[in-house]
Amino acid sequence: MATMTKRRETSLVQRLAGNGWRVLELPRVPHEALEEFAREVWRLAFHAIPWPSGWGVRWGVLTNARGLCPYEAKLILLDEAWMLNDSPEQIVRTLVHEMAHLQHPREWAETQSHGPGFQETCDRATAFVLSVLEPERRIEPTAEPEPEAQVDEWEYR
Repeated sequence: MATMTKRRETSLVQRLAGNGWRVLELPRVPHEALEEFAREVWRLAFHAIPWPSGWGVRWGVLTNARGLCPYEAKLILLDEAWMLNDSPEQIVRTLVHEMAHLQHPREWAETQSHGPGFQETCDRATAFVLSVLEPERRIEPTAEPEPEAQVDEWEYR
């Protein structure tokens, strides 16, 4: 029984920190809000592909990276300090980049680089998500509305 408890503790610790990263305990924006947003981006980017089983998205402190995808922890991490200064477009780009790693795990595992399959997935998914979000992000102000005529008295019929 003690061995089982030790394994659970080790597993939990492995999901909270690793080489060059750690999950924030008290992020400015809740982890749940980030994961909800990430799952929506996933639905847009990868359509009918279900969310990967056991994976989560968390704010973290990362060494020299905007995002990270540590497979052993089944996490997508975004560096909170970096993301808070980035545009919404860059946050989406970073999320989709990390999500593309989930679609091409062998390319990274075998070559430690972004191969052609990864790059194509990342480029296409990012372009699609940004094209869908674009109208919402760039609402141009319209001309000043005409003032309504002053009504002295309302008529009731």
